[in-house]
Amino acid sequence: MKKYLTLLGFLVSVVTYSQQQYSEQEPTANMEGGIYYQTGPGSNNSVLNWEYPYGTKLTVSGSACCRNFELLSTSYPYGEFKLRQWDPTGNQWTQWRSILMENKDAIVEVGNLIGFKRADNKLVYGIGHSNNEFTIGRLDNIGPTAGTPLHIATGGYEIRFSVATEEQMRISRQGNVGIGTTTPAYKLDVASTVRVGDDNWGGLIVNGKAKNDWLFNAHNDGNTFGIRTQRDNGEASWAYQVMTFQRSTGNVGIGTTAPDSKLTVKGKIHTQEVKVDLAGALAPDYVFLEDYDLRTLDEVSQHIQEKGHLPNIPSAKQMEKEGINLKEMNLKLLEKIEELTLYTIAQEEKIKEHEEQNNNLKTELKSEKQRINLLEEKIDRILNQLQN
Repeated sequence: MKKYLTLLGFLVSVVTYSQQQYSEQEPTANMEGGIYYQTGPGSNNSVLNWEYPYGTKLTVSGSACCRNFELLSTSYPYGEFKLRQWDPTGNQWTQWRSILMENKDAIVEVGNLIGFKRADNKLVYGIGHSNNEFTIGRLDNIGPTAGTPLHIATGGYEIRFSVATEEQMRISRQGNVGIGTTTPAYKLDVASTVRVGDDNWGGLIVNGKAKNDWLFNAHNDGNTFGIRTQRDNGEASWAYQVMTFQRSTGNVGIGTTAPDSKLTVKGKIHTQEVKVDLAGALAPDYVFLEDYDLRTLDEVSQHIQEKGHLPNIPSAKQMEKEGINLKEMNLKLLEKIEELTLYTIAQEEKIKEHEEQNNNLKTELKSEKQRINLLEEKIDRILNQLQN
């Protein structure tokens, strides 16, 4: 910076203002050799057609083409320092190019772009900004081009992203991305809560074989979360909902999108064991209490003839209409089993009583038979004596 300012001061000091001043587009062939300077508006060059209306321009003209160049300071004291040269092939000045230098804040300003051209001068890659956006990659007129990849190479080292000196994200040497962790073990490793979607809809798709993807999504009704599969053409549909969760009720549905219980299953269930809590329901051991009003078999028979089903058991039509509550039905069936047990015990007691009576009759019959045999023997003896 100091070198450029010293050079500029020296050149201005040795040139007198009496030398010619030329217009902005004046060909160098019409200019005498020497050094000229021109000041911006506010001085005495109001007749000049300046493309850059502020600051001071220094022109160095020589007999050879390549010694013709101009230096421009856009403003004083912290303006940009620019350079352009005469292009004899195109018979015109080249565009102004900025010379890197620090500004008053010790920042090197380079306009909108630091770029690199391909050998064919068709594509520009570099770093630039436009409309308050920062771009790394391909730039056309200071703006990203769709479909152009961004390639950041670190030579085999990690890439770390920090905010306020604290690391927030890291890409490991293995290609794993970690958020909230410095040792990501998966392609995406998040050591915190992840939010997917917006206030309307959010979903997470897990890719499957042959388009059989799985979609985990929060429905836009604000109440339903679902797990569903996609159609063969990749279209997600509620018709393919596998499982449904309702936020308001806490109900879970399998094979249905409208669960009406904590677990609603539309289909078959295969399990090894089911445990049901009574939750206040009474086990039917009350059947064995002395004050239990056990119907007689005649009463049960009459109820069956009149109603077509067992007492305290819903009818077939009612079960078809309302379904069956397994806990309630199992308790009712157990009640009938215990009642049947009482009937069986009572019948067993009667059978034993009858057997005892039968045994007594057999004993009495045997005794009578023995007495009859004795009488027959006595009669035979008496008859024998009478005959003799």
